[in-house]
Amino acid sequence: MDKLKVTADLWWAKLAEENAFGADELGIEADVVVTYQLVEGLSLDIVGAYLFAGDAVSADGKNDNNPYEFGTRLSLAF
Repeated sequence: MDKLKVTADLWWAKLAEENAFGADELGIEADVVVTYQLVEGLSLDIVGAYLFAGDAVSADGKNDNNPYEFGTRLSLAF
């Protein structure tokens, strides 16, 4: 298990000024990254992110969707 690492981030974002709909809250994003070292210098990351969207994210100022993302990444260090 020494080759496995799990990290998490929590972000909050707000616009500097209100948009045309009077909203400024972008929301809270939660990220989780699981990293596994395949061999020395080569790692595989599995990434997941979810945005608890605020009012300023949607075009009309209504919070209808919470976007999410999943992905993988190979990292080579030498």
